[in-house]
Amino acid sequence: MSKPVRSRFVLIAALPVLLAAAGTGCSSQGRTQLLSVSHSAHASFSVPGGLFGVAAISASDAWAVGYNSGYDALMAHWNGRAWKTVKKLPDSDLSLFAVAASSLKNVWAVGYDGGTSVTDRWNGTAWTGKTSLKLTEIRGLAVLSRHTAWAGGETEDETSAIARWNGSSWALAPHPSVNALVMGVAATSATNAWAVTESGRILHWNGAAWTLVKEHPAYGLNAVTATSAANAWAVGWGYRPGGPVTEPASAFTVHWNGTTWKYVPTPVTSNSVLNGLAATSATNVWAVGRIGKKALILHWNGKKWARTPVPASTRLVQLESVAAISATDAWAVGIVGVPSAADPQTTKTIILHWNGTTWK
Repeated sequence: MSKPVRSRFVLIAALPVLLAAAGTGCSSQGRTQLLSVSHSAHASFSVPGGLFGVAAISASDAWAVGYNSGYDALMAHWNGRAWKTVKKLPDSDLSLFAVAASSLKNVWAVGYDGGTSVTDRWNGTAWTGKTSLKLTEIRGLAVLSRHTAWAGGETEDETSAIARWNGSSWALAPHPSVNALVMGVAATSATNAWAVTESGRILHWNGAAWTLVKEHPAYGLNAVTATSAANAWAVGWGYRPGGPVTEPASAFTVHWNGTTWKYVPTPVTSNSVLNGLAATSATNVWAVGRIGKKALILHWNGKKWARTPVPASTRLVQLESVAAISATDAWAVGIVGVPSAADPQTTKTIILHWNGTTWK
């Protein structure tokens, strides 16, 4: 039986996605099924499985993580010329869901296996081995330095969890607990970190404590990013403030200006979700996800969100994560459905690159 994987689409009834039973008996668990034969010829790394996280450190160094055809850990590395699978991992019996880095010699990957969350660290030469956390699921990851990192997920009783790395070990951090999975975390300094939950809560770390800053109970937030104490974004899905209650849920973004979180409209109005988010400045922000049965990529230029064209053949693609180095260098990763007669749920990985002009 495959490992349980929380779908980002589970709360969006408007999206044409079916969820497979995954052994937990919970309606919010399941591996997403993509229901049509279509695969991008532009993908620079295509193997059976799916990718959930990507981190870019330089033009010649990036990492992507996910699961393979056996639902075990999949990791790929970009060396400036090609993506290559990392053959030897500390523990192959592990699905990976996020990766983040502060330098070439400080990269973390997180995931879970059998109800236990684990972390692995790259020291510039090798992955040093897994460390278990008392979380049943882990999704968010932010790395500030060799001595500070944050991870988010949930505990066995399905309440939110935030863990902190202090340079030698991970420990759970006290915070206003909610009955929801922490989907994303971001940090810019020792006194400024954010966490978002699938139930729409936004929490903030001020260097001394985590506090609940904002609640969007009708929304789900999947990712958060920040470039400074006065500039942060969170994305997911939701209902347009002031819109009719019958309006379908759609891609949803909110912005932190240093004082308050405010809703910011997107050019996408329905049948959509945003899963990943990355920013290099106040005028260069990327958000990725899915609209209908096609990949969705939005760009913020400092004034408004604009939908960015994706390769024409990227249909039935669920983009999960995005990482950006500059205005001319970004990566997006995810899952594409390639069902066969033998297995209608077969998926493959997809990686797209932004070169300053186009995604391909």
